[in-house]
Amino acid sequence: MSIEKAPQIKEEELLAAMLLPRSGRMEELVERINASFDYWDIVKDKQCPDGCTATQLWTAVKATRRMHAIPVWEKYNMTLSLTNLMQRMCHDFDRIGGVKIGRRISSWMPPVRSDT
Repeated sequence: MSIEKAPQIKEEELLAAMLLPRSGRMEELVERINASFDYWDIVKDKQCPDGCTATQLWTAVKATRRMHAIPVWEKYNMTLSLTNLMQRMCHDFDRIGGVKIGRRISSWMPPVRSDT
């Protein structure tokens, strides 16, 4: 089984998609697609806003992901796209999980002296 290749997007089109404002419906759709991090094989079948093709929708999705990309391994041009869902998960981990980890660490660390 092979993964269907996404359409090639020119850098100029990607840059234009980053700079141009989107309609409310388009922005909402792009956010939902990025929340589940859908790939082209799913995005192409979404109902696009009027006057928009699946390729234009994919270009908007890729532009948003590119704007939120963090270099991970520059030698191989590998990036990580930080989505809202990932940020929420990190926040929840920090808020809830980090406290539990902190308690475990403090249970085996020597007490901090207040007279120094």
